[in-house]
Amino acid sequence: MGLFNRDEKLTINDLKNILLWHERMNVNRDDITLSDNRTMIKIQAMLIYQDENYEEESRFRRRHRD
Repeated sequence: MGLFNRDEKLTINDLKNILLWHERMNVNRDDITLSDNRTMIKIQAMLIYQDENYEEESRFRRRHRD
């Protein structure tokens, strides 16, 4: 199932786009706050979690199909 389902409002692509936008907007700025950094880290963590969860589910399905 994973962190995000099709019924959710934000998709993985939405999160990737948000992260990309955030990185582009703040690439040359010195006024990035701790809160900005924490938000970026949280989004990155959600993406990593989703990728790992997808890989684990794929391995599980392959093992049970064979």
